[in-house]
Amino acid sequence: MNKDRNFNGIADHFVRKIYGGLKGQIRLDVLWRDLSEQVLPHLPSQANVIDAGAGLAQLAIKLAQRGHNVTINDISTEMLTLAKESAKSAELSNNTQWLQSPLQQLTQQLPGKTFDLVICHAVLEWLAQPAEAIPYLRSLMTEEGWLSLTFYNRDGLVYHNLMRGNFNKAISKDFAGDPNSLTPSNPLSLAEVTGWLQKQGLMVVYKSGIRVFHDYVRQPSGGNLLPEEVRRMELRHSNCEPFAGLGRYIHLLCRPQR
Repeated sequence: MNKDRNFNGIADHFVRKIYGGLKGQIRLDVLWRDLSEQVLPHLPSQANVIDAGAGLAQLAIKLAQRGHNVTINDISTEMLTLAKESAKSAELSNNTQWLQSPLQQLTQQLPGKTFDLVICHAVLEWLAQPAEAIPYLRSLMTEEGWLSLTFYNRDGLVYHNLMRGNFNKAISKDFAGDPNSLTPSNPLSLAEVTGWLQKQGLMVVYKSGIRVFHDYVRQPSGGNLLPEEVRRMELRHSNCEPFAGLGRYIHLLCRPQR
């Protein structure tokens, strides 16, 4: 029986692999640009924010530093320990709450509480039943709230394998990684995720792609040899089509339908 993934035992490896280089910097660049431009101007000055699968909680910590009331949750005790170390160095005030819980149990942990911003980044692809997470996320939102959702993009994986000549894999769409690796076990398509959101009365108001070209470059040359230029060009192309749909991850900002 498939289970939701927990990074206990490999948290340090996760940190080095996911955020130890340019790929992680691009991810944070795009996400913070999207939130700061599209969401933060519309939030109260002391908004209630929850990061439902925070990992290292980089964005949640930045929001707490800006005076928002932030709840930081993860299923992994080891990831929370690392996030708390980062929070200490950030010298946060008492506006941060810590939880260790599966996403599906957050409504029980926080009965009746709703949030102006719900963050769920790179979690769905690690769940045995990702569609079932959307109702839980919706129940955490206020009626004027925002959902910031990212997921590992199956369409980007198809494109990646077509470019590499792995045609059988592109056709079969069998992209499940080793259960013990950091390759997500359940990549998702934009169409299926937006369908799940619509069933919960959520509309997508903004979309961007995370790493729309970086991961597809096999032999870097020219500007691809310059990390700062890569970051700049990723930001420039991440929120316009057709590039956004090719991102290794997709970022959606969603709101309740009126």
